[in-house]
Amino acid sequence: MKFSLENSAGYSIRSYQAGQVEVVSIAHAQSDQPGAESITLSSSVIITPDRLVENWPPSSSAVLAMEHLDMVLATAPEVIILGTGSRLVFPDQKILQACYQGNVGIEVMDNGAACRTYNVLAAEGRQVAAALII
Repeated sequence: MKFSLENSAGYSIRSYQAGQVEVVSIAHAQSDQPGAESITLSSSVIITPDRLVENWPPSSSAVLAMEHLDMVLATAPEVIILGTGSRLVFPDQKILQACYQGNVGIEVMDNGAACRTYNVLAAEGRQVAAALII
């Protein structure tokens, strides 16, 4: 699926397909114009409007642990969009509870929906973190 988004600066998601995500770093340009630099990633990743954390350790929802969540929380998001791969898989209740106790919203969805939602929230200027398990 190909996305198009106008944004003034930061990271957005250009496209997603099973097993990979294309992230674009925008320097005062539209994501499909010169000035936008893209990278295709095939391992789990954390994306915020101002930060890209490659090689995020969890390889599946089944191995998602608190130390992985701590890496996402270190980006100081107001909301986390957790993409669990090609299908929606809810993480352990302890992970959700840790977010709620820290006053951080968390939404769990498949990666396609997570990518779309991240782009919308980032375009609105929200402090969002997309944590995508690839």
